[in-house]
Amino acid sequence: GAGAGAGDGILQSLLSAVVPLTEPLEEIRALTYNVWFKEDVALDARMEGISQVVMDTDPHVLCFQEITPTIHMLLHGKEWYQEYQSTPAPTDAQYYTLMLFKRNMNRPDGSTPTRQLRRVFPTSRMGRYGDGVA
Repeated sequence: GAGAGAGDGILQSLLSAVVPLTEPLEEIRALTYNVWFKEDVALDARMEGISQVVMDTDPHVLCFQEITPTIHMLLHGKEWYQEYQSTPAPTDAQYYTLMLFKRNMNRPDGSTPTRQLRRVFPTSRMGRYGDGVA
Protein backbone atom coordinates (compact mmCIF):
# COMPACT_ATOMS: atom_id res chain seq x y z
CA GLY A 1 0.00 0.00 0.00
CA ALA A 2 0.88 3.65 -0.02
CA GLY A 3 3.75 4.46 2.29
CA ALA A 4 4.63 0.82 2.84
CA GLY A 5 8.30 0.10 3.44
CA ALA A 6 10.39 -2.12 1.20
CA GLY A 7 10.65 -4.81 3.89
CA ASP A 8 6.92 -4.97 4.63
CA GLY A 9 6.40 -8.05 2.46
CA ILE A 10 9.15 -9.95 4.25
CA LEU A 11 7.84 -8.92 7.67
CA GLN A 12 4.27 -9.86 6.72
CA SER A 13 5.50 -13.25 5.53
CA LEU A 14 7.37 -13.88 8.77
CA LEU A 15 4.38 -12.89 10.89
CA SER A 16 1.68 -14.56 8.78
CA ALA A 17 1.77 -17.87 10.66
CA VAL A 18 1.74 -16.24 14.09
CA VAL A 19 -1.45 -16.43 16.12
CA PRO A 20 -2.11 -12.86 17.33
CA LEU A 21 -3.07 -11.97 20.87
CA THR A 22 -6.83 -11.80 21.32
CA GLU A 23 -6.81 -9.57 24.40
CA PRO A 24 -4.69 -6.50 25.22
CA LEU A 25 -1.75 -7.25 27.48
CA GLU A 26 -2.17 -6.25 31.12
CA GLU A 27 1.58 -5.77 31.34
CA ILE A 28 4.57 -5.73 29.06
CA ARG A 29 7.71 -7.41 30.34
CA ALA A 30 11.00 -6.08 28.98
CA LEU A 31 14.46 -7.45 29.64
CA THR A 32 17.63 -5.60 28.76
CA TYR A 33 21.02 -7.23 29.02
CA ASN A 34 24.60 -6.28 28.21
CA VAL A 35 25.88 -9.69 27.14
CA TRP A 36 29.54 -8.53 27.04
CA PHE A 37 31.19 -9.08 23.67
CA LYS A 38 34.20 -10.87 25.21
CA GLU A 39 33.96 -14.35 23.69
CA ASP A 40 36.94 -15.95 25.44
CA VAL A 41 35.48 -15.67 28.96
CA ALA A 42 32.93 -18.35 29.94
CA LEU A 43 30.91 -17.78 26.76
CA ASP A 44 28.81 -20.96 26.92
CA ALA A 45 28.05 -20.51 30.62
CA ARG A 46 27.08 -16.87 30.09
CA MET A 47 24.74 -17.71 27.21
CA GLU A 48 23.17 -20.52 29.26
CA GLY A 49 22.69 -18.09 32.15
CA ILE A 50 21.09 -15.47 29.90
CA SER A 51 18.88 -18.15 28.35
CA GLN A 52 17.73 -19.26 31.79
CA VAL A 53 16.83 -15.66 32.72
CA VAL A 54 14.86 -15.31 29.47
CA MET A 55 12.97 -18.56 30.10
CA ASP A 56 12.29 -17.65 33.75
CA THR A 57 11.00 -14.14 33.02
CA ASP A 58 9.32 -14.75 29.62
CA PRO A 59 9.74 -11.12 28.46
CA HIS A 60 7.70 -9.64 25.62
CA VAL A 61 10.66 -7.51 24.51
CA LEU A 62 14.39 -8.27 24.80
CA CYS A 63 17.13 -5.71 24.27
CA PHE A 64 20.67 -7.06 24.07
CA GLN A 65 23.84 -4.97 23.93
CA GLU A 66 27.28 -6.05 22.69
CA ILE A 67 25.99 -8.93 20.58
CA THR A 68 28.64 -10.45 18.31
CA PRO A 69 27.85 -12.69 15.33
CA THR A 70 29.00 -15.70 17.40
CA ILE A 71 26.85 -14.75 20.40
CA HIS A 72 23.90 -14.13 18.07
CA MET A 73 24.37 -17.60 16.56
CA LEU A 74 24.48 -19.21 20.02
CA LEU A 75 21.33 -17.43 21.18
CA HIS A 76 19.56 -18.12 17.88
CA GLY A 77 20.07 -21.84 18.53
CA LYS A 78 18.13 -21.69 21.80
CA GLU A 79 14.55 -22.98 21.74
CA TRP A 80 13.15 -19.79 23.31
CA TYR A 81 14.58 -17.67 20.46
CA GLN A 82 12.01 -19.10 18.02
CA GLU A 83 9.23 -17.29 19.93
CA TYR A 84 10.75 -13.93 18.96
CA GLN A 85 11.21 -11.74 15.92
CA SER A 86 14.53 -9.87 15.94
CA THR A 87 15.78 -6.68 14.42
CA PRO A 88 18.27 -7.29 11.61
CA ALA A 89 21.91 -7.63 12.53
CA PRO A 90 24.28 -5.15 10.88
CA THR A 91 26.54 -6.88 8.39
CA ASP A 92 29.60 -4.74 9.03
CA ALA A 93 29.81 -4.53 12.83
CA GLN A 94 31.99 -6.51 15.23
CA TYR A 95 29.29 -6.10 17.88
CA TYR A 96 25.87 -4.51 17.92
CA THR A 97 22.53 -4.22 19.69
CA LEU A 98 19.69 -6.63 19.07
CA MET A 99 16.02 -6.17 19.91
CA LEU A 100 13.65 -9.12 19.97
CA PHE A 101 9.90 -9.07 20.48
CA LYS A 102 7.34 -11.83 20.84
CA ARG A 103 5.99 -12.87 17.46
CA ASN A 104 2.39 -12.87 18.72
CA MET A 105 2.32 -9.26 19.92
CA ASN A 106 -0.25 -7.14 18.12
CA ARG A 107 -1.55 -3.68 18.79
CA PRO A 108 -4.37 -3.66 21.37
CA ASP A 109 -7.04 -3.27 18.66
CA GLY A 110 -5.57 -6.25 16.79
CA SER A 111 -5.28 -4.23 13.58
CA THR A 112 -1.65 -4.42 12.51
CA PRO A 113 1.11 -6.86 13.46
CA THR A 114 4.05 -5.50 15.39
CA ARG A 115 6.59 -3.71 13.20
CA GLN A 116 10.24 -3.00 13.75
CA LEU A 117 11.81 0.33 13.01
CA ARG A 118 15.44 1.38 12.64
CA ARG A 119 16.77 4.92 12.52
CA VAL A 120 20.38 5.24 11.44
CA PHE A 121 22.23 8.25 12.83
CA PRO A 122 24.14 9.46 9.76
CA THR A 123 26.59 11.64 11.69
CA SER A 124 27.66 8.82 14.02
CA ARG A 125 31.30 7.89 13.55
CA MET A 126 30.65 4.50 15.14
CA GLY A 127 27.66 3.49 13.00
CA ARG A 128 25.08 4.06 15.74
CA TYR A 129 21.38 3.51 15.16
CA GLY A 130 18.17 3.29 17.17
CA ASP A 131 15.78 0.34 16.97
CA GLY A 132 12.15 0.41 17.96
CA VAL A 133 9.04 -1.72 17.97
CA ALA A 134 5.66 -0.25 17.06
